Amino acid sequence: MESFMSYAYGLLDRGVIPDFVVRIAIRLLLRERLREIDYGSFDANVEQKMRWIEKVRARDVIADETEKANEQHYEVPTKFILTMVGPRAKYSSCLYPTGKETLEQAEVLMLESYCEKARLVDGLDILDLGCGWGSLSLFLAEKYPNSKITGISNSKTQKAHIDSIAAEKGLSNLE
Repeated sequence: MESFMSYAYGLLDRGVIPDFVVRIAIRLLLRERLREIDYGSFDANVEQKMRWIEKVRARDVIADETEKANEQHYEVPTKFILTMVGPRAKYSSCLYPTGKETLEQAEVLMLESYCEKARLVDGLDILDLGCGWGSLSLFLAEKYPNSKITGISNSKTQKAHIDSIAAEKGLSNLE
């Protein structure tokens, strides 16, 4: 079964499985998962969920297999990620106040909203912890040229991307 799944995922990664087949497979997998976590009633489901939460709270570690998570989430090829996001590579959220904004505008509106909410001004030392692909760090470095921006990521591919964009834009206030 494992070799079949590897083969199927390989086909999926190469894009040879038609979307309608992928959608059917997703629906089947979701239906199966819902059956697995259905304990017969709302009360039984809540009780099971609370037991699970207590087990999580009692754990000694927060996350298992962190290296595997990093490989799956953070070490995704930059070219692939950049096909999925806007020009600033912002992948967490955007702001669409009228619903008519382009993705590029929505990225900038959200980044500006961060600056407003944090009351940022030029000349500060700013830490962007978990900076992802650098959308905020790069935006801040451009907007506040007298500030020192430090972006922290545990991803080599993300850091390389941020460094290359910073060099391309001549940003010397971003580490």
